[in-house]
Amino acid sequence: MHAALPVLLEWLKDVTVDVQQGDRAIRVPLVSHLAQQRDHQTGSTPLHLAASLEGWPYVGILSKWFPDVWPRPKSAVALLLEANTCAAYQPDAEGLYPIHVAALADSLDVVRTMLQKCPDCATLRDAKGRTFLHSAVEAEGYRVVEYVCRRMPKEFSSVLNMQDNNGDTALHRAVHLGNLPVFNCLTRNPHVHLNIPNKYELTPLDLSWITVPSSFYYDSNPRGLIQLSLQFVGAPCGASRPDLLSQKHIPKIDNGKVSAHLTNASQMLGIVSVLVATVTFASAFTLPGGYQTGSDNAAGTPLLAGSYAFDAFILSDTLAFICSCMATFSLIFAGVPAMDISIRCRYFEISALLLRSSGRSFVVAFALGLYLVLAPVAHTIATAVCVIIFVSSLYGNSEAWQILRVADMARARLGTRMHVAWTLGLTFYNVFVNLFLNFWSFIIIFGLPAVIRKVHARE
Repeated sequence: MHAALPVLLEWLKDVTVDVQQGDRAIRVPLVSHLAQQRDHQTGSTPLHLAASLEGWPYVGILSKWFPDVWPRPKSAVALLLEANTCAAYQPDAEGLYPIHVAALADSLDVVRTMLQKCPDCATLRDAKGRTFLHSAVEAEGYRVVEYVCRRMPKEFSSVLNMQDNNGDTALHRAVHLGNLPVFNCLTRNPHVHLNIPNKYELTPLDLSWITVPSSFYYDSNPRGLIQLSLQFVGAPCGASRPDLLSQKHIPKIDNGKVSAHLTNASQMLGIVSVLVATVTFASAFTLPGGYQTGSDNAAGTPLLAGSYAFDAFILSDTLAFICSCMATFSLIFAGVPAMDISIRCRYFEISALLLRSSGRSFVVAFALGLYLVLAPVAHTIATAVCVIIFVSSLYGNSEAWQILRVADMARARLGTRMHVAWTLGLTFYNVFVNLFLNFWSFIIIFGLPAVIRKVHARE
């Protein structure tokens, strides 16, 4: 389409056609006339179609990688706008303008082109009163949202706080969807107002509160982090009383569904915990390096015993086994429907923490076992294996990264107004609490053998 359109427009640029307007016919350029024609089913114009197609994945990827071999033709949207600018102001059957379609497709190039050629497009509203920024947020189009919040000319900044027919701003929609990257992008911009209520008198903070799951959910759920972020930057509540707001908007907990979810989750995690316990139990009696042979007192003892790496291996295998067994026992209680929901949720949270520690200890045991076997003959490979395993052990520890992103968002919005106490508190939580809960087993595995050796050396 993109390659053929310039040729087609060149052929038709001098062609005119008679168009009936009232009682008289007017001669207009054929290209301009065709650019306004609508599809009978959806009401789409050629500009709608071009705006949606340019947002497809991998469009123009060859031109981006090999511009000399495969030059990218001029944008179809730009060509159609040159033929007839009025097409940018024609909605389809659902009230969507071409810029809305481009935003829904997360086509940044099209949005930028339309804003340059038709600046008034920024404030166009569809049948639901949404701007193109609302559409981009609802489609989770990060590129368009990022452009609007950080790089769009300031004369378009009014679109940041425009409300749709429900009174929702783009920030309301991001909170409702629970999309953390899009939310952070909007909140970083100090021109985005945090105190605008919608027609239900809900500010973004109120909306974040009622969209957080009321029970049995991951603590670092994006919706929970959104609520934390809004509190962190000082977003205000609305005029509604919290108790009335809760009664009106937060559904009552369905204990039957929560119980079923707990049972299913406990069964799934129980398989993992039992598997780890089985493997670590077996590895405790098939130690790397083998055992001493002979008739003296050392017969049957591990050949590699006494080294720092071996002591760390034994500790990691032991911790993996113990934590997986404790996780299994906790999951048994979490999966019993006869127990109270709150107690079952608590057991499930404990088991999830234990299972994480078990998994990390298990990975460390694998790395140390390979190191003990390979180090005497291939020290470089043994070291490389340990480095790879250490990096992979960081996988799954997304909480620290997410909290740091919250702090960075607040820094970008508040600047020098960022409260020192909040900063220190967040850092403490992130470094000393979150990381300790996830990597406490590493302290025992690598710290305890070093302490024991130091004590023996003094003796």
